[in-house]
Amino acid sequence: MKPFRRPGQLPFKMPFAKAVENLRKHALSRDDYDPATLFVWGQMNAVAVIEMLKEVEARCGEEGQRACIDALQRVGQRMAKESLEGVEVPPNLSAVEVGSLWCSWINEVCYASIEEPHIEGPDAFSFDILYCPHQDIYSADDCRVQRYVVQGLTRGFAEAFPQVQGSAAGLQGFNAAFEMTIPAGAPICRFRIWRRQSAEAEDAWRAYSDKLAQRALRRAGGSEGQG
Repeated sequence: MKPFRRPGQLPFKMPFAKAVENLRKHALSRDDYDPATLFVWGQMNAVAVIEMLKEVEARCGEEGQRACIDALQRVGQRMAKESLEGVEVPPNLSAVEVGSLWCSWINEVCYASIEEPHIEGPDAFSFDILYCPHQDIYSADDCRVQRYVVQGLTRGFAEAFPQVQGSAAGLQGFNAAFEMTIPAGAPICRFRIWRRQSAEAEDAWRAYSDKLAQRALRRAGGSEGQG
């Protein structure tokens, strides 16, 4: 199995470590176990989450949607806590370098994707997702579910490393946005994260998440606002 490796890697921990250990010991070690069944199992759960969210939005409106979003963010926080336990940030790494490494861990481990990271300068970094397990299953709108988990992951990072500039929930101090996605027809998913300038009052990531949530409520026949 290919390990997570990048120059200056931080020693992140595997979330759900005991379950991962048992998987390797009791399933992946067997000659009669097809790892592709894990993919089917994962897709089943991913689609189930999306369908549950849509059903709750249709039946319960904004309040139900908010409950689902809060639950997904808690999952992200849990994964961050388990991944970051005991990890120390070297003083020689900049916020951009740390953020890029953390995003690579999220992409390669939490999302089982293949990515190509880029440090664009002292104030920005980006990454391209070359393959995502959900790319043949998700619609462009379905990807919003993952945004909520990521918001929990970034909040968990902020709780673990409050001393890292720009590490607060939603990457406060930075802005983040996608430029293209595979489910929308692009060859890759491309995301950019840059240090927010004083004139940029809006959190672009959070604002777009809210926009998607409001659009989903309108589509489901619920209320248009979101707290």
